[in-house]
Amino acid sequence: MPEPIRCAGLYGIVPLKECSYLVLIADCKSVGELLGSDIYQIRRLEFVPLRSPISKKARMHNLQYISMVDQVASTGSLYFSSGLDLTLNLQALFSRSSPDARFFLNATYCRDFARYRIEALTTPVIQGVVEACC
Repeated sequence: MPEPIRCAGLYGIVPLKECSYLVLIADCKSVGELLGSDIYQIRRLEFVPLRSPISKKARMHNLQYISMVDQVASTGSLYFSSGLDLTLNLQALFSRSSPDARFFLNATYCRDFARYRIEALTTPVIQGVVEACC
């Protein structure tokens, strides 16, 4: 039996050559709090293949894509909150129940969760700058 993998959230499912990958938020740090909910900065994503084995050519192609996504994640510009939807402004937080697609960076990769009616597993991620003050 494979070892369990700890994660802070699910980034989504990324379809690549010959295989889709479950993308986990593997490492993050708290950078502040908003309305009683912690805001986390993503430090590392982990790609877990949902099928194996795959060809060497496909693996090389997939590693190239994974490397690019890892570069973006390592910039420190990806944020999420487990208790608050960061894609919404303060006014919308109290009137909307779904993430704002304009700011929902990983929306494309969360479509499978909606298709199978497991939206509760979705972790909306934004890209930008979060600064704690006061």
